[in-house]
Amino acid sequence: MSADRPRRHFTQPGEYAGRAMFRPHHKRDLKEGLFEVIGRSVELEFAGIAGPDEQFSGQNLYQERDGELLQHSWVPEEDLEFID
Repeated sequence: MSADRPRRHFTQPGEYAGRAMFRPHHKRDLKEGLFEVIGRSVELEFAGIAGPDEQFSGQNLYQERDGELLQHSWVPEEDLEFID
């Protein structure tokens, strides 16, 4: 996550997070169907914070509200460009 972007704060999983463009930094580990979603906007909800021993440690994790485009994947904040 870029140091110049403020961290978004949420109180509980499932809370509406806003609309963002999906812009993954590392494409080599993406599920096959996610390549066609790169650059598209999605409605997101907060899913949690990655633990200290997990990939993307300390970052907010998000899920698409309906799960259709992102295939119910958890997406780290660094892979999103929030629009609102």
